[in-house]
Amino acid sequence: MQEQQVQTQEVKKAKKIPVIAYIIGAILLVAIIVAVVILVKPDMRERVGEPQKFEFNYDYKFYMWGKAENLSGKTIKYCTFEVIGYNAVDDKIASDIFKITGPIEPGELINFYLGKDSPMGGVWWSDMEGVKKVEIGKITLEYMDGTKETGYYGYSTEEEVK
Repeated sequence: MQEQQVQTQEVKKAKKIPVIAYIIGAILLVAIIVAVVILVKPDMRERVGEPQKFEFNYDYKFYMWGKAENLSGKTIKYCTFEVIGYNAVDDKIASDIFKITGPIEPGELINFYLGKDSPMGGVWWSDMEGVKKVEIGKITLEYMDGTKETGYYGYSTEEEVK
């Protein structure tokens, strides 16, 4: 009888171990999934093509223009982008955020234009003549289906038009 009780207790312990291992494994899996979702940002160069004729100049205000193809496969409702100005030694000296309203269909061009005739106008940066390079940094794409993606784009130009 006593032998049977010992065996029963051992069976109960053996059954508890897989349950605990299963719970720990599930917790670790959830933690890994959360980390991947938080840390992995989309490569915006896969969503927005390389800029075509990306240039800038300044004439009392800073102006920039370029066009890039919507490669996302979705219709863009809004494209919010960061414009960063760098000086001759590559220090960030200015930045602004701009929003383009769509719709921009897949395959259509996104018009990154900040200028006299642009609804966004030009940018008044205090050290405009110090800007030697312009970069489009972070981009957020909001789609017509309600989804949103944010990531680094990182195309820049040193081509100034006078």
